[in-house]
Amino acid sequence: MSLRVVVATLLLVITVLIQYQSRPAGVLGTLFPLYVFISSVYLLTVVYSILLRVIRDPGRVIFVQMILDPLLVTALIYVTGGISSPFTFLYLLVIMVASRLLYRRGGVIAASLSGILYAALLDFQYLGYIAPLNFDPIDLAGISVGHVIYQASIHITAFYFMAFLSSYWSEQARKDAIELDRRQRNIWELEAFNRNIVQSINTGLFTLDTHGRITSFNRTAEDITAFSHNEVTGQPLATVFPHLNLPSEGDNISENNNLSSFQYKNREGRELWLSFLISSLKNAEHENIGQLILFQDMTEIKAMEAEIQRQQVLASIGKLTAAMAHEIRNPLASLSGCAQMLGRDGSGTPGKFINIILRDAERLDRLLSDFLLYARPEDSEAREIEVGQVVGEVVADLRERTGRIGMQVVIDLKSPVYIKIAPEHLSRIIENLLIKILETGPEGGEIRIDGRLVKQADGNVAVGDGKFLCLLVKYGGAGVFPDHTDSAFSPFPMIEGGADELGLAVICRLVEYYGGKIYFKSPPEEDQGTICYIYLPVNPARL
Repeated sequence: MSLRVVVATLLLVITVLIQYQSRPAGVLGTLFPLYVFISSVYLLTVVYSILLRVIRDPGRVIFVQMILDPLLVTALIYVTGGISSPFTFLYLLVIMVASRLLYRRGGVIAASLSGILYAALLDFQYLGYIAPLNFDPIDLAGISVGHVIYQASIHITAFYFMAFLSSYWSEQARKDAIELDRRQRNIWELEAFNRNIVQSINTGLFTLDTHGRITSFNRTAEDITAFSHNEVTGQPLATVFPHLNLPSEGDNISENNNLSSFQYKNREGRELWLSFLISSLKNAEHENIGQLILFQDMTEIKAMEAEIQRQQVLASIGKLTAAMAHEIRNPLASLSGCAQMLGRDGSGTPGKFINIILRDAERLDRLLSDFLLYARPEDSEAREIEVGQVVGEVVADLRERTGRIGMQVVIDLKSPVYIKIAPEHLSRIIENLLIKILETGPEGGEIRIDGRLVKQADGNVAVGDGKFLCLLVKYGGAGVFPDHTDSAFSPFPMIEGGADELGLAVICRLVEYYGGKIYFKSPPEEDQGTICYIYLPVNPARL
């Protein structure tokens, strides 16, 4: 429709200019058919527009237009000179429009109808059946039949060439439009799909641009923070998470980088525990265009973990209490029995029962001391001490006991070693381990204590830059804990049918308190003894 209006308007302007420049009286009568033609074009344009709005099937209107337009152009050519008319190019415009609307079929029909009408007009004019109007009449007697045939042939060929060319362009344009529409729909569907995924996941998600401003904010993020998407879009990160520190541009964040969980108070004042995961946001050219941040509400998980830890502590306390009740009841029964025997006249030897009372009282005192160390190791103050001196004092205190069973303790510290630890803690670690060997191993044999600085705390000793002290306690007799290594560090483990006390559990508790590790290794061969590796940091991080 717009092309029709443009052509009609252009013809109107040309006609007015011709009339203005050529003012003879006869010109107005000659140009009158042009005014009629232009008016007809405007009128048909209005009629077509109305029919397209009224008639539901636009194909009928297009078919009528495809027939009327060549007739209208033929009428214009007739009134403007026929064979000498300069307006034959309008047939090409009609064919282009038909090809655009009905593709190849429309172009061929319009080209055929235009060719028939134009050839008929030339024939009728040559035979003298009609006398077309002309501004400058020509002598038809000087025109041969060959010239007429040539004019008709060249125009008809041009019509069909334009029909095939314009229909090809129209078909390609239609295919491109269909493909473009399909791809556009796919993009819209993919965007909607991605948007639905982002909005549906139960993890908070937001993105930042290169300037640290929020560009997207999903529904879960809104629920957790109590901020809406519209409120935070375009705002800096600190508006929502003022305590979240992101990696700088120089940091390598090509891989996902877990950020520590921290406590967060949202807009409504709720205290939450959030954990964050950050990664780089890149475009198709792998250029960094921002950051993608996922975060999750860990409040319930933290509460569950705390409840599990509380239950584990209660279970350990219950087990510890039951075991301690058993361990304390036996010495009390012994003390009570000895006191009763001393109270009877002429029964037993008083010195014997006094020794039993003192021994069990000492056992109870040690048990309570171990229990306090196990429960509250932080009550003691750490300071820098020389390891060899503490080990020597412990060995000297146990010399009488080792001598009774023929056990020899050898201290093999190559050079003075200093670490930061509470002296009573290191003494209790060494003392409890030696007492365990003395109580479990057979009489005789040798215990060797070695100490050195190592690079790392693991089962393979490697001399290094002194980050850890490795104490090796080697016992050459039968294995002390060959079959119970995993359970040996529990409070009151059952070993060989008897209940052990807190000795090894206190060792493990103190070593772990300082961030160290402890291992027992027993060679597979029998009677090859046990090696205990105790690793303690030279400068513990918690102190």
